[in-house]
Amino acid sequence: MKSNRFFVSETALKKSSKHSSQAHAEVFYRLEENQLLTDNDVRTIITHSILILAAQTGFEGIEWQAAVMLTYTVTKYLRRIWKIMNICDKRRLDGRTSAFACSFLQVLRILKIEDVKDIAEFYLRRVIQRRNSLYEACIKEQQRAELQGRKRRTYYEPAGEKDISSASSPKQKKFSDPD
Repeated sequence: MKSNRFFVSETALKKSSKHSSQAHAEVFYRLEENQLLTDNDVRTIITHSILILAAQTGFEGIEWQAAVMLTYTVTKYLRRIWKIMNICDKRRLDGRTSAFACSFLQVLRILKIEDVKDIAEFYLRRVIQRRNSLYEACIKEQQRAELQGRKRRTYYEPAGEKDISSASSPKQKKFSDPD
């Protein structure tokens, strides 16, 4: 039976103490006051969002290393979006307009995202694709291990039940120990 409670490992809880609700309150206060956010503030918000998304999508737990890796990936992707958007805005200010209504739509097009809704589909597609590839890799590894196990058994154990006295007959091949 699946529990509805989200599990975060003890390591994650210890390391997330700096990402407490007080830290979140400070970050959101800075947002309300239109102050600039530091890199640490951005990582705090992204990590918090990742933990919430993981719980909402049905994961029962998450290791701290996974949350950090996802935070790093999301941060890199957002920086890429920001750089492209910055270039598009500079071009717009220089008077070189494009057929797009706004810079964000142009950025999405450059990143090959047709619509804002496609971001969620892209996320789901990547997660499902990764899960399926890991599953296939596990199945292949299991089949390879079973095949090696069968080869060993057939080498050391003759197929079927044979009488020991019949092994000395000239028609039967004798198996020698490789050692």
